[in-house]
Amino acid sequence: MNDIVFKSNSNIGDISAEQDKEFLDKCFIKTNDYEDIINFNNKKMIILGRTGVGKTAILQELKKTTDIYISINPEEFSLEYINSIDFILRLKSLGVNLDIFYKFMWLHVIVSNIIKEYCKFFDESSFISQLEKIGERRKIKDLKKYIEDNRSCLFESEIPYGPIEKELTKNLSASLGNNILKTEGALQEKEVKKVQTLTNEYINRNQIKQLHGVVDALSEEFNSNKQKKIAVVIDNLDTNWAGDDLAVKYKLINALLTVVREFDKFETLKVCIGVRADIWKQTCETQNRQNEKDKSFLVNLSWTRGNLIDLVSSRIKFLFEHKYQSKKDVTFYDIFPKKVDGFDGIDYIINRTMMRPRDAISFVNRCISQAEGTSKVSELNVKNAEDLFLQDRYDALEHEWSEIYPSVKKYIVAIRKLSKKFTYKEIIKNFKDIESVILNTNNFKDKILKVFLDSKDKEEKVQTFLKALYVMGVVATVSKNGNLVFSNIDKIELSELDFEDDAVFEIHPLFSKNNN
Repeated sequence: MNDIVFKSNSNIGDISAEQDKEFLDKCFIKTNDYEDIINFNNKKMIILGRTGVGKTAILQELKKTTDIYISINPEEFSLEYINSIDFILRLKSLGVNLDIFYKFMWLHVIVSNIIKEYCKFFDESSFISQLEKIGERRKIKDLKKYIEDNRSCLFESEIPYGPIEKELTKNLSASLGNNILKTEGALQEKEVKKVQTLTNEYINRNQIKQLHGVVDALSEEFNSNKQKKIAVVIDNLDTNWAGDDLAVKYKLINALLTVVREFDKFETLKVCIGVRADIWKQTCETQNRQNEKDKSFLVNLSWTRGNLIDLVSSRIKFLFEHKYQSKKDVTFYDIFPKKVDGFDGIDYIINRTMMRPRDAISFVNRCISQAEGTSKVSELNVKNAEDLFLQDRYDALEHEWSEIYPSVKKYIVAIRKLSKKFTYKEIIKNFKDIESVILNTNNFKDKILKVFLDSKDKEEKVQTFLKALYVMGVVATVSKNGNLVFSNIDKIELSELDFEDDAVFEIHPLFSKNNN
């Protein structure tokens, strides 16, 4: 090892899956969650996880197991274009709920992409001919009409909603009455309800019914002709694809979560959507979505300690084999200290992550960077790297939760007023110290601040505060046998049962004041 010296660009990969292709190709860790996702015999289609847990990496890896891989960018929804359609603008101005319309549009985007990509392998005429041999006549009729009506967006470059806009504008206007859509100003409540009912009835009876027939026809074709394995992937729902209107964004995601269930009857096609945990939580809350209904479709990505150790070890080995052409299998302890502050070196690092690959990669890279010009990472390098890594995590938490809890850094300052391990009774006793920090927050969009300003109930304030820290992974509950329980798919949020006087909580090692 003495002949190898760390350079300024030495690292074990990039924290972004899109920029980490080389390491992902050689060092991908096949977790149990990954096996669930590539298994087309189950309904696991909603890939849930915190930032940096590996949603994008797994969805990219899925491509290697399929024959047809269809990646749909949320921007294909073309919300800006939809919102410019006259009759949509009018319906919104009347206060008409457009949920049924959003559901239809997602169904159209997914189905049109499937047909477009599938017909690259089987030309349109042979595709229809094959379907006619096996399918019910009504379903084939629906599919033929759909293809004919949408030929320009399926086989040409027209925007996917062009044909639909013309049809909806014409037929919905006729159904509602042109006067309603053309008359300016508000309508009476009775008239608005009539518009809502007629809009829902028309889209359900015509557009959605036709698409259900199309989905059924495709299902029969794919289930009988199992030559091609097809994956449809929708990721990047946390980007600004829906603009600044968060209310509309959550409505659109709610519609997508519902639509994905339409495809659970397929044996060789799977629709997978990657959703950040906080966005899914907000969608459920704002849209009154019963998250229990999603559970059979959910994979909540998680990593074990063993998974993360395997990840770090395989990447260190690859770094030295391919970057330094080392013939020796280099292990973690060949370049890292065996002990840091009395703890095993690898445990010290893993304990300060939030059990996510991005954290582990980031912390190890910080350590290697601190050791530039040497051939081994020292204990001091690890400690110095930890300070930088802590700032990385602060920034990442702030970015991840900015829509709901923009003052997350203040929360951590407040909770560190307590010892690393504390009881519910102790946090109530020290409430004034915590309240003084929270009330010093000046972002009035922050949910915690709003509760602290509006509520007169001390316990309501404390419980709201603890619930937020638990969901973010800053605080864990401590079980009777001493195990730390962080937010997970089986216990996403704290309940009233967690707020007994003797209930014990513990601050994540990275954020506790004893650590800094």
